[in-house]
Amino acid sequence: MEATVLSATIDASTPPTVPRIGRSLGNPRQVIQRAANSLIAKGLIQPIANPDHQRAPLLVGTPAGERVKDEVDARAKASLDVLLSIVTPERCDMLVGQLRDFRVGTEAYLKDHKEHHLG
Repeated sequence: MEATVLSATIDASTPPTVPRIGRSLGNPRQVIQRAANSLIAKGLIQPIANPDHQRAPLLVGTPAGERVKDEVDARAKASLDVLLSIVTPERCDMLVGQLRDFRVGTEAYLKDHKEHHLG
């Protein structure tokens, strides 16, 4: 969650608040607040005064936070590059088709099984 809050803070076009990050991610404010507090304690983000709301400070990344985010992004890209060298677009299409067939088969089985036991 900390990496997500760090990214949401650094990538935001304007400094976000904890409630705004929570709404955009669909997470409770308390979950975001705990992650933000940890990031503040680590010196990766910092709260600044919010002229629109005294109790909800704006969050901004620090230089250390930007370095950490860059490192996380670089590791994620390296992992993605490896994955894409293994799973080609054609293979993804095949897997999607197989998963669709599996889902359709499972749903048909469950429907038949449910009707069989209820009837």
